[in-house]
Amino acid sequence: MNTSAAAQLQFLSLMLTSAKVSFDEAEAAALARVSGAVVFAALEKERGKVLYEFEIIVSDGKESTVHVDTASGQIEKVEQD
Repeated sequence: MNTSAAAQLQFLSLMLTSAKVSFDEAEAAALARVSGAVVFAALEKERGKVLYEFEIIVSDGKESTVHVDTASGQIEKVEQD
C-alpha cells in the first residue's frame, strides 16, 4: 500500500471511529426520507462535519443523494438529480 493510500485509510478509520450514529442507523434515516434502493454509500467531510452519503435510486429511476450527520443522525441535505 502506498503512503497516500495508507493515509487515506487512516483518515477514513478516524472518521468512522468518531461516528456516534452507526452506518445502519444512518442508512435507515436516509431511506425513511427517500424511499428506494441504496446503490452507493460513502463517508465524507463537509463544512467541518463528517457525513454519511447515500445515493438512492427511487421508483422512477432518478437518483437522490442523502447526507446524514454521523454525530447526530440528522439529515443534513437531500439532493435530487
